[in-house]
Amino acid sequence: MGGASRRPPLQSAMSHTTPPIPVNEAERLGTLARYRILDTAPEEAYDSAARLAAMICGTPLAFVSLVDKHRRWTKAAVGIEPGAVPRENSFCAHAINHPEEVMVIPDATRDERFADNPMVRDGPRLRFYAGAPLVTPEGFAIGTVCVADRCERNLSAAQQTALRMLATLVVSNLEERRVLADLGLRLETVQRLSHVGDWEYDVPKKQQYWSAEIYRILGVPPGSITPTLITALSCVHPEDRKRVHRFELSLRKTTEPRELDHRIIRPDGAIRHLRTRAEVKFGDDGQPLRFTGTVQDITDSKLAEEALHASEQRYKLVSRATSDVLWDWDLASGTIWRSEGFKTVFGFTSDEVEPVWDQLSKRLHAEDRDRVIDGLRRAIESGQETWMDEYRFRRTDNQYAVVRDRGTIIRDAQGTARRMVGGMTDLTEQKKLEAQYLRVQRMESIGTLAGGIAHDLNNVLSPIIMSIDLLRLEGSADPRHTQLLDTMRVSARRGADLVRQVLTFARGVEGQRVAVDLQPLIGDLAGMIAETFPPKIAIVREIPTNLWPVVGDATQIHQVLLNLAVNARDAMPDGGTLKFAADNLTADAQFVTTIGGNQPGPYVVLAVTDTGTGMPPDVRDRIFEPFFTTKERGKGTGLGLSTVHTIVKSHGGFLQVESAIGRGTTFRIYLPADRELAHRPPAKSAGAVPRGNGEWVLVVDDEEPVLTVTQRSLEAFGYQVLTASDGVEAVAVFAQHRDKVAVVVIDMAMPVMDGPSAINALLHIDPDLPIVAASGLASNVTLAKASVAGVKDFLAKPYTTEALLTLVRKALDRRRAPAAA
Repeated sequence: MGGASRRPPLQSAMSHTTPPIPVNEAERLGTLARYRILDTAPEEAYDSAARLAAMICGTPLAFVSLVDKHRRWTKAAVGIEPGAVPRENSFCAHAINHPEEVMVIPDATRDERFADNPMVRDGPRLRFYAGAPLVTPEGFAIGTVCVADRCERNLSAAQQTALRMLATLVVSNLEERRVLADLGLRLETVQRLSHVGDWEYDVPKKQQYWSAEIYRILGVPPGSITPTLITALSCVHPEDRKRVHRFELSLRKTTEPRELDHRIIRPDGAIRHLRTRAEVKFGDDGQPLRFTGTVQDITDSKLAEEALHASEQRYKLVSRATSDVLWDWDLASGTIWRSEGFKTVFGFTSDEVEPVWDQLSKRLHAEDRDRVIDGLRRAIESGQETWMDEYRFRRTDNQYAVVRDRGTIIRDAQGTARRMVGGMTDLTEQKKLEAQYLRVQRMESIGTLAGGIAHDLNNVLSPIIMSIDLLRLEGSADPRHTQLLDTMRVSARRGADLVRQVLTFARGVEGQRVAVDLQPLIGDLAGMIAETFPPKIAIVREIPTNLWPVVGDATQIHQVLLNLAVNARDAMPDGGTLKFAADNLTADAQFVTTIGGNQPGPYVVLAVTDTGTGMPPDVRDRIFEPFFTTKERGKGTGLGLSTVHTIVKSHGGFLQVESAIGRGTTFRIYLPADRELAHRPPAKSAGAVPRGNGEWVLVVDDEEPVLTVTQRSLEAFGYQVLTASDGVEAVAVFAQHRDKVAVVVIDMAMPVMDGPSAINALLHIDPDLPIVAASGLASNVTLAKASVAGVKDFLAKPYTTEALLTLVRKALDRRRAPAAA
């Protein structure tokens, strides 16, 4: 009777109690959802926890279960197939109401809460249950680690403690899983915003991984194609495949990261520009183990750069590079996650600058800091979705990088900003290119202006030079009169040379190549700079008298030496010695190969040496680059040595530079020499100028002084002259007097009808008419126009009477030559 009295009444045994809902149910369900564990595939970690629970408690059944709004779902199970049961039938739904204890049901048939439960009455017919709640760090019970049996039993205190410990381990695993999932989501978000995907290839396993952004960049759904090297190469633009293949091979030869810009063709036919960065990890045997890298879609920036800087193609400059720094800013804590690009772009290791906004903002340029901070605050407080600004950021070398920073503001359901995710792009090189482009435009403008001035000056100098020649012929025998005319002639020629030098520098006009005696040229230069340089700079000359002649442009060689002398002067602010030296050299093949020269043979070596500050190796390696200068802004264009290099190369020569800090600098210029020129007879003197025999010459020029003096010069030497002031008048005069005009001297630049047009019209009337074309702007373009028009004789203004008469006679003799034969 005593035992029977302890059994619950039949009505209680047949009852079924619905599990109560925890008071924090909404927060509990939100925490469970953040783990993203429901309805996932089996995982070994949770299966092991279930098996260990069964072993510890000695039960045939064990579960790792989770309770959501409507059900109890089993993540892992022992002794029964995993699945879900309605929440109202779940033992675990009762256990989560007491997070601090293990719920033990020795015999469910005797417990009024479970006696009529389908899990007891039907199904697995459970009688024993023990569940340790899975309690999150926030204190929410989201499920249990539980054991069960079909017979009545109990657990010892040690077993209950062990079950609780297992529950703690399961929660820890869930936390790690959540953190990894959050990191993956954050990485995917950053990659999507910055259009950067990552990939990896495990060589021994022959397995390749692509992030979701890689698929999006390729224009296909994530996971829709197999990530292999062959698949990737098939997307590459056919014109870029060889470069991509060479890039892949080059990765196997270095541990350094490398990058390559190339194009792909998407399935829809769209062409995208990508930047691939990659590096390789090698094994102990030197063979590649793993390739890792990133792919960035740079199409938009590529197209923008091409549109804004079309001239960069002319100089083969690429927008290098926009190296991005990815960042993720937690606005609540102020901490900022930064990608490895922070080191690449700014030189900082991850622990050099604290990852908090207060520390990073101190590295903004003082003139930009308030503007950037105010702009960020307005973007965050005003509800904007994005923010962008440009500012200067101080790198680890204390130099400022110009960066474009942009970010996306992530807000919660109430609109409060929680995070910002974005990236910084280094625009420093791009800004330099823009500045250089503007400087090129200014130089082109200067060249255009110089061309116009040169044309006018040459028209002014031409009558002066020819008038002097006439005065010398008509002058008295007074030596003082002759000396004065010689001085005037030398000064006028020097003015003409100066105009030609300006054109050579500003527009690249090629000068006339003749035999040049370097000894007097260097002597004149040394004398000029001795008068203009500071007296604390001593000028020394070591020039032998037997220097071989070189074939070149004396004005350009003079410019080379002057540029080097000016650089030497600037390198000796406190004074020093500037030495000009020269020598003959017969260079063999080994010598020119050793110093990077051209052809073996005779050379004249010019050396310009200073005792100045000298140059470090990194500066010395760049001195011939256009626009490179170490001088302050406004004190140098960076074109001087580039011009020197261009002129020397155009003469078939080469250069050597020796320099060291505190030990001065020596430039050696090797110019090809012609030893035979030293043995040739001198040219005929001015007294042997050919004269005319009464031939008629038509002179055409819009400058009245040039026209008048040219006419008088020709008449003084036996010619008869007709004149015209423009092309239209020239055609009319020639048509009227075509039977007696033997030759035409015509200016190339005139109003109404220019020289080339007039020449075409004249040759249409008389295809064999000899024509001498004259111009005050002796450029290659001018020569080409004259040549296309049919002109063989060209006269560069300002010209002397001797040059005029020589070319007129040459043109006449050329016409008569076939008849004489």
